[in-house]
Amino acid sequence: MRPEPAFVFQIARAYINGAYPGKSANAIPDRFDWELFKGCLLYHGIGGMAFPVLDQSGDSVQADILAFVKNQYYLTLMRSQLLWKEFLIIAKAFNRAHIAMVPLKGIALLAGIYRDMPLRTMRDIDILVAPRDLSAARSVIESLDYTLNLDGLKPSYWYDHFELQFTRRHAQKTMHVDLHYAFSVKQPLAKIVPALWDRSRITRIDDTEIRLPSIEDIIVGLAVHQRTFGNPASQKNPLDLALIMKKYSGKIDWDYLTERARAGQITACLYFLCLRTACLFQTAFPVDLRKRLHVTRSKHARMEKNVYKHLFPSHGIQQAWLDNHFLLYDDWFTPIRMVIAVPQEQFAKFYHLRPYATLTMLLYHTRPAYILYRTLKDLAGKVLRPR
Repeated sequence: MRPEPAFVFQIARAYINGAYPGKSANAIPDRFDWELFKGCLLYHGIGGMAFPVLDQSGDSVQADILAFVKNQYYLTLMRSQLLWKEFLIIAKAFNRAHIAMVPLKGIALLAGIYRDMPLRTMRDIDILVAPRDLSAARSVIESLDYTLNLDGLKPSYWYDHFELQFTRRHAQKTMHVDLHYAFSVKQPLAKIVPALWDRSRITRIDDTEIRLPSIEDIIVGLAVHQRTFGNPASQKNPLDLALIMKKYSGKIDWDYLTERARAGQITACLYFLCLRTACLFQTAFPVDLRKRLHVTRSKHARMEKNVYKHLFPSHGIQQAWLDNHFLLYDDWFTPIRMVIAVPQEQFAKFYHLRPYATLTMLLYHTRPAYILYRTLKDLAGKVLRPR
């Protein structure tokens, strides 16, 4: 591993351990690519965590780099505070309307493992409601001056994916709310959502009554999130799980997790997240987890190879996503079928095309040939790239 991503992981481990290294300058070699280091920080979503480390490194850190991580540190803190305050406003509005709602992903974690040191990079507020409450939930959000944001896509696309996005712009600040009413369009995953509501708990934080998902269902959400198109090798979700394991290790119900993973057909997804966390942060998991989740030794080996292959994808996010995509499902047929039957909007996003342009529609309707062409082109570029 190059020293730049290695140092990024050292920073993350220091955050997990709750004590930043006192003499981090010793870990920085003379020939260190600071621009690559910046790219690694942003790619893995932990730019804010670097400042407490580099601030102790004295003259070994360039002034512009120190200014960059300091800016990331305070921006992350401020953004987290803004999102949390906004979520409290939303939660109170849902309480007044008597609509059950739970936070997902970053906001749910901000209520727990990141509460004392909110340095997790977040863009928006994700919340989940029951399908029967969708119309009422939309009215509540719009009453807070949010408007539906279709992001240039047809409304049918968002409804087909059980998600609506809302945006509010005020005083040079933009807030985003993603309203979910299911985990996924896939039927097996729909089976695990009722248990989430049954296991959720109501607590009081900052004088606001909040319904939180169980820690096991938070882990399920992190596992499923790996299937979305984004930064597939980002250490943000493994870091989340490492912190969860540190705080709740002896309290996690692995029998429930295993049963839910099988019911939702996400055993490979859950195992890959745990394996990434174990490899990157030396986090301990049940020794029989692979057997519990019915992951073969050969699939384990392929997953482990990918963990280290894409720590900082030099071949682009697309290739890293494709490499991981075929490891995140419990069979071979489903990921292949999903590539073939990909919605036009996701096809356009993946290849950076305009969603409804004539050329996009033409390429979409001939997508098997186009996907093969792009794959061969990327492989040729990889072979011909100077080493």
